[in-house]
Amino acid sequence: GGTNVITRAVPAVSGGTLYLPVECCRVLALNATTGAPIWNKDVGNDDGIRLASPVVSGRMVYQCADGDLYALWASNGNRKWRDPGLCDANYTPALANGVLYTSDFEASQLEAVNPSTGAADWTAAAQGSDETGPIVANGVVYYPLNAGTIAAFDVTTGALLWTSPDLGVIHNGTAGLALVNGLLYVGDTDGLY
Repeated sequence: GGTNVITRAVPAVSGGTLYLPVECCRVLALNATTGAPIWNKDVGNDDGIRLASPVVSGRMVYQCADGDLYALWASNGNRKWRDPGLCDANYTPALANGVLYTSDFEASQLEAVNPSTGAADWTAAAQGSDETGPIVANGVVYYPLNAGTIAAFDVTTGALLWTSPDLGVIHNGTAGLALVNGLLYVGDTDGLY
């Protein structure tokens, strides 16, 4: 038998467990081989989880829901911390070198977050796209802005390094960013740039 759920987010798999965000405000942990439920926890309430995928690292699962960032214990789904206003229900946080990078479309900011405590290491003003969060590579946080540009921030300080010219993308809903062999790719409803 299968588990009937509604999700638009990509699940995460770690240590034989599949972590699945469900639109009606839950994160499920399932045995990746059998599909047997391990735990089922509520997160968020109004907007729940739309496109935000979980990020799994060690003993923790990080999930954006209702604008809040949740840290759940991977073993049982119990909440370690919740930080309100740190991310959108569409955003998947980025985790690199022991730091979570997340953004909040409503608050127009990008943040570096301590994954142990949920406290912000730095905050940068950035009006992001309402469809995708940041990615991290080579000491830089790349973030699509609602203005149709891509911004690059220093991972340590949050200082703005550069902003691309207006690419005419993002306005229609960005598919996301990818960095491969020194090139940054961005998908849009109009194509790939």
